[in-house]
Amino acid sequence: MINNDFSYEKIITQLNKCAEAKLKKELSNYNSKDYFAEYLKEIYFSIPPKPRKVFISKEIKERTLNKKIRKTINKIEYKLKKGEDVNPFLSKRLNNNDKMFSSFGIHHFHLGEYLKNKQEYDRTGDLLYCFLPYYNNDSIYFIDVLPHKQWCNQELFDIIQKNWPDVIDHIKSPLKNDILYTNENIKDLRDNGINIMPCLKTGEIIIPNFGYTINEYPTYVYLCKINIRRQIEHIYKTYHINVSDTEIIDFEINNNLILKNIAIKNKISGKIDLYNF
Repeated sequence: MINNDFSYEKIITQLNKCAEAKLKKELSNYNSKDYFAEYLKEIYFSIPPKPRKVFISKEIKERTLNKKIRKTINKIEYKLKKGEDVNPFLSKRLNNNDKMFSSFGIHHFHLGEYLKNKQEYDRTGDLLYCFLPYYNNDSIYFIDVLPHKQWCNQELFDIIQKNWPDVIDHIKSPLKNDILYTNENIKDLRDNGINIMPCLKTGEIIIPNFGYTINEYPTYVYLCKINIRRQIEHIYKTYHINVSDTEIIDFEINNNLILKNIAIKNKISGKIDLYNF
């Protein structure tokens, strides 16, 4: 008789092993207690290469920038339009926990010279802040070029509203804050693991992304982990797969953090089955 007991503890151990191999293939010194979660975060915090429309704010067009920074911005714009990889411009990938993106949906690009030995762009004082909407990743909006430490800067959304009011309309909440939190308030709350959505100067609350959990985990990634568990459990129970006699040897996840397929090997027969979702 087939034992259909589903042990997700054993499954997550196997997923961690696969994710560790995937991460260390690109970054040999990668180290984590939860490789599967880190792998999901790698996808979540990255920008999938695809052709996009690029919109540039009046603030950037009118800002006085040195030629090197302006040239790098033009390069990022070109790559985004052509669907080329722009992830080397983003922050370092080891143990990334970008609360600005988790809360605000705003990426920041570094504008230095390309470092071949590190396969990334050198960190600079000024950063290019861009909004990539979760509801439409076919477009990206260049908001402004500002120094580091703008992670809680709500005024970036006032710039978006001034340049592209329809974008704000998509993420505006029907609720309104009676108390306007300052950028310093938001930083203090984040430092204490409290998630809070930004506001416009009018007090209108906006929801540009899903935020993060009390343990600073991106909420969207946490929800996707739950969904992936359901996907895998469905496969094991539908096809009466015995967890003890099998092992997940590979998986594929799409850019929305949905499981595309898993490869399961029977430890006894050596047979490998691919299950698509």
